[in-house]
Parts: sequence; structure tokens; C-alpha cells
Amino acid sequence: MGIVNPVPSVTWAPEVELRGSEVRSLIQLAFLYFSSLAYFLTVYLCSDVSKVLRAVRLYVYCATALAGYGIYQLFAFAFNLPFVDITNALGTGGGVYHVATYGATHNFRAHGTFQEPLNFGHYLLSAFFLSFSLWLYGPRSATGEWRLFKSYSFPLLLLAVALLLTRSRGALIGLA
Repeated sequence: MGIVNPVPSVTWAPEVELRGSEVRSLIQLAFLYFSSLAYFLTVYLCSDVSKVLRAVRLYVYCATALAGYGIYQLFAFAFNLPFVDITNALGTGGGVYHVATYGATHNFRAHGTFQEPLNFGHYLLSAFFLSFSLWLYGPRSATGEWRLFKSYSFPLLLLAVALLLTRSRGALIGLA
């Protein structure tokens, strides 16, 4: 019979106790530095229309890829395929399909890489409206008239389907 070490418990006590110590001012200065850095980076990226358009396109493309994964989740859950829940694979989601099913296996809600379908729905909603604006007011034609930009039809479709699969009432009300 050997001595077995107990399972180590994960605690936030060392990190939380720094909030009330003399290190708090240094932590707040670091947050101020990173916030200022994010602000000036945003000003730099938004200084030119082409840079803003590039950032918006990147955001829409990333959201479309996550929407595709959200749609895949429904089929992966139904047919027992791998990679149903990446958040649980990383150990951050709690239980198996904890929020996506609410205990009922027939009630699966797509949540992508988010832990909550509600947050995923709001993320998709922001990308949906950006994609809709890119689709509606795409590049100008040779005569200078605005024309419908057809390449954003597919991202719009994927974002809308994934948004419906989240069954997030807040995001669906925002869509209306």
C-alpha cells in the first residue's frame, strides 16, 4: 500500500489576493498601458478607409468560420462525430455539453467556441450586420453607383443559419 497524493485543487486565491495588495497599483498601470495601446492601435487601424474595410472583412471572415463550426456542432452532436465541443476539450466548459443541451439531448444549441450559446449568438449578430452592410454597400461600380456585392451572400447565409441554431432569444430579437 502506497501513499497517494491528493488531487491538486485549482484556486484563484493567489491571483485574487494581489487585488488588495501594494501590487494593485502596478496591475492597474499595466491595464492602463494595454488599454492605451489598444486605443492607439485602433486609431491607427481606423485612420484610413481601406484599413477599416480590411479589419471589418477579417472580422466577418473569422465569424463566418466560427458560424461554420457552430453548424457542424449540430451534426456532430446528432451523429456522434468528433470535436463537438472544443471548450470542453480545453477543459474550460465545465461538464459535457453543459450549456448546449441543458440536460435534454434533443435540445442542442450551437455555441461554437464560446461557453454560452447566448454569447455566441450576440457575436454572430454583430458579424451578421457588418456582413449585411458589406453585401449591401460593397465596392462602387465603374459609374460610381453602389451595387450589391455578391460575395457576401454566403457568409450572410452561414451567419444566419448559425444564429438560428444558437436559439438565443436575445440575439434573435436583435436580428428583428
